Amino acid sequence: MEEKDHIQEVAGWVLRELQGDESRELKQELSRFVAASEENARLYARLKNQDFLATRLQEYRAYEESKERNWERLQEYVSAGKRKTARTFYLPRVWWAAASIMLLLGAGFYFWRSRQIPASSQQIAHVTDVPAGQAGAILTLSDGRQVSLDTITNGVIALQSGVTAKVVNGNLYYEGNGTKIAYNIMNTPRGRQYQLTLPDGTQAWLNSFSSIRYPTVFTGNKREVEITGEVYLEVAKDAQAPFYVNVKNKAKVQVLGTSFNINAYEDNSEIYTTLLEGSVRISKDNAAVNLHPGQQAILREAPQPINVLDNVEIDKVLAWKNGAFNFEDVTLAEAMKQLERWYDIEVVIEKDVPANLPFYGKISRTLSLQKLLDALDQTDLKFRIEQHRKLIITK
Repeated sequence: MEEKDHIQEVAGWVLRELQGDESRELKQELSRFVAASEENARLYARLKNQDFLATRLQEYRAYEESKERNWERLQEYVSAGKRKTARTFYLPRVWWAAASIMLLLGAGFYFWRSRQIPASSQQIAHVTDVPAGQAGAILTLSDGRQVSLDTITNGVIALQSGVTAKVVNGNLYYEGNGTKIAYNIMNTPRGRQYQLTLPDGTQAWLNSFSSIRYPTVFTGNKREVEITGEVYLEVAKDAQAPFYVNVKNKAKVQVLGTSFNINAYEDNSEIYTTLLEGSVRISKDNAAVNLHPGQQAILREAPQPINVLDNVEIDKVLAWKNGAFNFEDVTLAEAMKQLERWYDIEVVIEKDVPANLPFYGKISRTLSLQKLLDALDQTDLKFRIEQHRKLIITK
């Protein structure tokens, strides 16, 4: 029997127990399971914790929604022969068990449990918790004025040299033909992300702690922007005016019309460019490479400035854009950097905790920090939220 099926069988036993089954057969099955290992005993205790089950249901549903959004795009690549393999989606083992119980019990159990939580407990959680990030950004206009876009859903932001900047349904757009070139800068602070449409129709999504500098109107025979942090771009096609991305003044990406993601945070010496559709040419110093869909270029310092990987996991690269964290094959330190940027927190990893500890799993970015940490409670690490938005990690 596969491990996932075994865990679901255990979930069925716990479900029967929660429903009042006191048969000798069930008690014997559970006793043997708990006595088999400490891991089994911990799993059994968690599955009896109703608050734990309610939280797992929320995460399971968020995960399923994110998985469906990614699956259609992955199928397109597989059917087109652009990807040779597609990784199987999975949840950590304890989630299968918790989700099995919750889905069998039904949503009514979750809502019943929500109503039973005392008000004092809710207040304490509110004080110690940190909310998830949200849509928002700071727009710096050509005259130096700054506009917070956090709470603007619709409305005109500014008129700059004949070009109108306005927000429509939470996204920034530009309209009009400018009389002269003026530059805007969009910054997403920690805990924010944002989507905008550039003057040429190019779509840009900014992850938290990122920026993009661009003209309010593109003129001449090329279009050029500058970015920091992480940005996903769907470039409007214009063969007469190639699109260029200047990355931290260290590398340049040339585009004709394509979809790609660039990860170039200041706290990482490497720059990652992942191509979904079309083609791009990446240059750094005297080196240059052309990417094909499904490839990723990693830019490092000399002697080998550019390395190309094939068949990268697109769903992992775009997890942030699709509302999820994807911690597969990353270290503890790398995962915590993502949490720092999204929750606007400071993470302190104690000396006895190895920063290169392997991490795994996928989880929604819509969860508060405490709920996300509850999901990570299955690890051997301990997480503690302190004042001033500080997260302490110990053994």
